[in-house]
Amino acid sequence: MKLLKNPYVVFPILIGLTIPTVLFIYYLTSKKSLDLSNAVYFTNKPLPKTELFNVKTDNDCYEQLKQGKILVIYLTTNCNACKKEVDLISTFYSEQTANFKIYGIALEDKNKVEKYIEQQNIKFPVLIDKEGQLLNELSVKYFPTKFLIENGIISKTVIGSSPNKDKLLQDFNLGEAGE
Repeated sequence: MKLLKNPYVVFPILIGLTIPTVLFIYYLTSKKSLDLSNAVYFTNKPLPKTELFNVKTDNDCYEQLKQGKILVIYLTTNCNACKKEVDLISTFYSEQTANFKIYGIALEDKNKVEKYIEQQNIKFPVLIDKEGQLLNELSVKYFPTKFLIENGIISKTVIGSSPNKDKLLQDFNLGEAGE
């Protein structure tokens, strides 16, 4: 007990415990620990039934997402990584074939999404998940999150933005755009 009252013993012990704890907490909360660039998942589960309305036509597009090969990107209007991904996807959207389609999905209200589409010059259709039902069903927690849907089956999920077009195409086995 006398040792615990001795400052020459207590201070080194406290410092020895404090420094590793602070470093551990810093490591867990640093941006590096949230690097999702390699977060690729093979899910092979059916696309859950939901209503997804096209911003421009107000039509429910759920059935369109079940036909052929579809790349879907969940995005928000205030996400810088989403803006980067939208720019990247828009560059090759016009090169796609009839067997491959791209859709964005947003959660915000229609007016806000329309302004975002115009500001970002988004070329592909954007749908609104009004109630966030699909977002919850797919457990989307980070934006952007991309899904490859093949004939109604979600075959792959990629979390985070792609560094370039080639990586995006590689992640989804899309080959070269326009093939």
